[in-house]
Amino acid sequence: SILRRFAARNGIRIHASANVGNHLHLHVKLSNRHTYKAFIRAVTSAIAMAVTGASRWRKVVGAKRFWDYRPFSRIIVGRRALLTLRDYLF
Repeated sequence: SILRRFAARNGIRIHASANVGNHLHLHVKLSNRHTYKAFIRAVTSAIAMAVTGASRWRKVVGAKRFWDYRPFSRIIVGRRALLTLRDYLF
């Protein structure tokens, strides 16, 4: 529901998603390239707050960093790359 909420807010269409346990795979279509930054920032923050129980006003005592790395993204060009992505997600 976090993904759907922020996708609707930022004008992003989610074609497929996969929760792999410790990371997510998303196939999204952006309305324009400037919406990605706001979307990924909001989604990563909302997921971290949902898992740790923290909020903007209530910090978790002794909390460590939730995410180890920045999100990795890649632009898919061509039908073959799209089919490879689809097979990988499913």
